[in-house]
Amino acid sequence: MADHRIEQLLSARGAKTRVLGNGTDACEVVGEHAVQLWQDLFEARSTTGLYPIIVGNTTNLRALDKAWQSQAADEEEEVSVPEWVEERLTEMKEDVGDDGSWEIPPRGPWPYQASHSREFHSVMSSSGTRYLGYVGIILIRGSEPWELPFVLGFGGWNECPAPAVHASFIRHWNERYGAVPVAFTGDVLEMAVLRQPVEPAEAIELAIEQFAYCPDIVDQGTETIEGLAAEIIGQPRWFFWWD
Repeated sequence: MADHRIEQLLSARGAKTRVLGNGTDACEVVGEHAVQLWQDLFEARSTTGLYPIIVGNTTNLRALDKAWQSQAADEEEEVSVPEWVEERLTEMKEDVGDDGSWEIPPRGPWPYQASHSREFHSVMSSSGTRYLGYVGIILIRGSEPWELPFVLGFGGWNECPAPAVHASFIRHWNERYGAVPVAFTGDVLEMAVLRQPVEPAEAIELAIEQFAYCPDIVDQGTETIEGLAAEIIGQPRWFFWWD
């Protein structure tokens, strides 16, 4: 790695450096140090020109190295998030039908309490009880947060939106909430959030957006918009997952 500042940061966390096949700098770091190293690298981005992304365990890093050239996506025109959300909810209602057995989006009472994750899932074991032994981080040159889905070719399979949709939501949430991508790990996107909603009404509005973008976080998670909204309030980490 040519940048002296990057070398200092990686050395301070005991990270092992490597270069991917396309010339992208990367490193492997002990799991419990990964998020702090990401923070160090992110804060240095204005001087290094490199955006750090956690890619999960070292197996994911090796897989990304092999697939990188085929994954990159052409930059397409971004979408209007409010219009896309409205269209997506309409499609979901049509898929369910009008028998009244399932409400879209699913609503419910405000929960008595909400769970908040204490760490990013991408640095933890599948059970969530321990850190991964080592975590891979890649350093992408010259990218804004919303450009990363194009660089990584993230999306466009099953229920996972196309890269241009991811880019649009990331830009939208970055402008409103200071949200930035921290991890892309195959079928997962995790974001750090600087300005979390504090009022239920705003959280519900955001939860509806997130449900349209990633239904599984409700359908296989909180079960209702109110359940998701309660988790969003005061939560500095967002998690999205697609089959």
